[in-house]
Amino acid sequence: LTLGGPGAVFWMWLSALLGMMTSCGEKLLAVKYQRPGPDGQLRGGPMYYLRDGLGSPFLSACFCLACIPATLAGGNLIQSSSIASSLEAAFGLPRLLAGVVTALLAGLIMAGGLGRIAAAASALVPTMAMLYLGSGCAVLLYHWERVPEALGLICSCALSPSAAAAGGAGWTLSAALRCGGARGGFTNEAGLGTSAMAHGAARVDHPARQGMWGIFEVFLSTLLVCTVTALAILVSGVWTPASPDALTGAPLTAAAFGSVLGPFGQGAV
Repeated sequence: LTLGGPGAVFWMWLSALLGMMTSCGEKLLAVKYQRPGPDGQLRGGPMYYLRDGLGSPFLSACFCLACIPATLAGGNLIQSSSIASSLEAAFGLPRLLAGVVTALLAGLIMAGGLGRIAAAASALVPTMAMLYLGSGCAVLLYHWERVPEALGLICSCALSPSAAAAGGAGWTLSAALRCGGARGGFTNEAGLGTSAMAHGAARVDHPARQGMWGIFEVFLSTLLVCTVTALAILVSGVWTPASPDALTGAPLTAAAFGSVLGPFGQGAV
């Protein structure tokens, strides 16, 4: 919304629909070419199906090397920054403290291996999704009469951003396309290969069953969660595109939730 305007949400939807196919394929392949590790647990991912399926150890090694900067910069730094900025906006907590605590908690979970990671995710993710979607839907219900207008703004800005915004925000079609596609890919990781590693540890009766979960996770993370987020921001009135001091990122979402739910809304984010 900040970088590409409301039209970016439309292109995010399209990228998610394409990402469902990619996600299905990589999860299916992760299970099809999974191998037992030294500890007896199953392992899978692009490094295995590139090596054994495509017959290219070179591409497999390239993928493994590329994962290091991608996970440190593209994943950990951005996500910890969002956590720190939202905690600072909601409770005034120092960003450095939030970052250090986040790193320590993540380290404790990862030190327990795949089993502890799976247990932590199984406990946190359903609660997180219910709390976040519940809060977002409460905002939409409170402003239900503005939802059609917000959807119309998203669709009208998708192909003619400047006309829909009266040219004030300087959005372009290319910016909407670029930002919407990038955000869609970032939220669901379809095609990146990292989520396929987690799915590669699954024990299922057929690889295609895991591929269906790949489709579902893209639907949940992008089409559902991101759409609820975008609509909540648009209908709550906290989004001010013409202002140079406008909120962005997690603090913008927290402000949207807090406009209806008060401190609880900010705390939920």
